[in-house]
Amino acid sequence: MFEEEYRNRVNRVVEFIERNLDSKMTLQLLSEQAGISPFHLHRLFLVYTGEPIAGFIRRTRLAAGYSRLQDADTASVLDTALSVGYDSVSGFVRAFRKRFGFTPGTSARLRVNSRSLWQTQRTEAANFVATPQRIEAKASHAIVGIMESGYEGRSFQKAAERAFKLALSLIERHDLWSQVGRACAVMFEDPDLEIRDRVRYFGGFELTKTEHPSYYGLDVIIIESGSCAVFTHSGSYKNLWQTWNIAYRNWLPNSAFRLRDAFPFEVYLNDPRTVRSERDLVTEIYLPIERR
Repeated sequence: MFEEEYRNRVNRVVEFIERNLDSKMTLQLLSEQAGISPFHLHRLFLVYTGEPIAGFIRRTRLAAGYSRLQDADTASVLDTALSVGYDSVSGFVRAFRKRFGFTPGTSARLRVNSRSLWQTQRTEAANFVATPQRIEAKASHAIVGIMESGYEGRSFQKAAERAFKLALSLIERHDLWSQVGRACAVMFEDPDLEIRDRVRYFGGFELTKTEHPSYYGLDVIIIESGSCAVFTHSGSYKNLWQTWNIAYRNWLPNSAFRLRDAFPFEVYLNDPRTVRSERDLVTEIYLPIERR
């Protein structure tokens, strides 16, 4: 119960930060949003996001700036800088270049797969240790499901509901249950670096048959074989972003691994329709990796 309450308090702070990127923020102001002391907020925020508050604010502002510059070919660097809380263009440009390795002006012309930028979103936490539950060699496998889009409130919940509702109805209608296994989802972009209503979510089920029949409107995605770092998230899906954050921002840049050219995915180990509480949900996050 206490863990869920603490997560909710941290999430309130995150939502406040994202709604007020152009405003000055103090630890005292943020602690008032959480309803806990600055001393406790600083530590809880690090535990649940893998980042100190100040580092999270800087990264979120720069990620928002990157996304806004990508969204408009004529985006003004000055307007973008002011909209994400920078007082000057020069300060914004310096911080942007340090974070991404190129200037805001260049980013407005780039159209790159943001997976290549995930590793640049390194956390500023010096002593926070996070490790995966295991490193697993995954065989190539297929996922059958529905492609949706939309990332709201740091969650794919609405996109997931649409995807699984249609996928389940098609599987039921065409009696495909003997051909599918665990529920899962594939992630294609880093939501922090993309226009959020365009971020894709592919929700469906692992295929258990080696021969693929007709799927009656369902799409198939092949996950290539290779090593994965597996992180376990316990609790509500709305807090999944916290475990993703720790995996990508904290563990990966400080590990002996780098991302390989494959998409990360989630596996849902139990059914939200049958658990007593969201606290009982268990999700595994698979990051495709290779040795540096």
